[in-house]
Amino acid sequence: MKVVTLDLGGGMSASCHSVGPTGRWFVGYRKGTSALFADAQRLRRFLSLPPGTPGRQAFDEWANSLEHPEPTTNESPD
Repeated sequence: MKVVTLDLGGGMSASCHSVGPTGRWFVGYRKGTSALFADAQRLRRFLSLPPGTPGRQAFDEWANSLEHPEPTTNESPD
């Protein structure tokens, strides 16, 4: 299981737990409360991140990187 975590400060964080090639679960932590979600949009609503804030921007970039990972190459450096 691969876990990718985002710390948003202020007692909030998000993590993505990948299980298999298509299974993905999201866990949100907010000031003493945690919740499990099947998609990033519901997690974002749970965290109550207003548009235009640094936390929302960081979350959107994090969620986008999970959906569209950068391709990896197996080339070794010379």
